[in-house]
Amino acid sequence: VIIVQPMRKLKESIRRLGNEDPSESTPIALTGPSEFIRIGMQLEWLRRRLMEVNEQKHEFLRHVSHELKTPLSSIREG
Repeated sequence: VIIVQPMRKLKESIRRLGNEDPSESTPIALTGPSEFIRIGMQLEWLRRRLMEVNEQKHEFLRHVSHELKTPLSSIREG
């Protein structure tokens, strides 16, 4: 029980992290032995990092889209 329940929560947290948008997922906080708590803290750090990278990706795509619109508009007008 001491190991199995935290292990199930760990597996569920990893599954959610892989399947959901990190910004929409709930924070990860594991309980149990100290090793599981440390793993939970690392997974939470990873979730936050994924949110940052996802935001950077969206910002990059917005900039690229904007930069492409300007020359395409000039070509259409010409």
